[in-house]
Amino acid sequence: MKIFNKIVVCLATLAIFPVMYFLNIVRAVVSISEDSSLYTILSKLAEKTASSAMEITFSVKEIFKYISDGSVSFGGMTFDLSKIPAELLVGKNWAIAAGVLIAVALLIAIVIIGCALFTEAYKTITALGAGGAVCCFAALRCFVRFAAPYMSGSIDIGELLANAFVGESNNLLGSIGTSILKGAISVDSFTLGNAVTLSLVFFIGVALWELAYVVTLPEKKSVKVKK
Repeated sequence: MKIFNKIVVCLATLAIFPVMYFLNIVRAVVSISEDSSLYTILSKLAEKTASSAMEITFSVKEIFKYISDGSVSFGGMTFDLSKIPAELLVGKNWAIAAGVLIAVALLIAIVIIGCALFTEAYKTITALGAGGAVCCFAALRCFVRFAAPYMSGSIDIGELLANAFVGESNNLLGSIGTSILKGAISVDSFTLGNAVTLSLVFFIGVALWELAYVVTLPEKKSVKVKK
């Protein structure tokens, strides 16, 4: 039973790493206002009526693929990260905090695997599983705080993108881009993806499994030595 317990804990904890790497770490749903010039242009360019909502997801694997040498390559275009408007990074400390919490959760996962393989510290593993779950949950909440300005519409994504990648509104090209994009894009959902949520479930599963195992362990009977 001890070996079976070690196998279950190790496999459940190891599963967190491919989940974090391959599944979506960030998920956003972006809508284009049907009354905007951007929607009209896209509808004329598209073979079918353009959809007003679009889901955008990124995994860690995809982020590494898109980001290299301080630039982002996406959709055949390359953008310099240094040109990202400061307004888009409002509350970035919340996003950094979420990233740090996820990193701590992964470190906890490594410690759990070590404890499961080389020790019989069942209560420690239970506590570590709970700690990993708390880190994942806290990361989700921190990212909610980071995403709040985008969700509320206090940050106009379209106008900022026009200024960043087309030009300032005081020149001809910039004014055209601003007139097309300003108020055209809204963020309906902006959260950490199922990679973090599923990792939270795995940590809770490890903690509950190990707690159940500890509870069902037979009590050690003290041996009385006869004089």
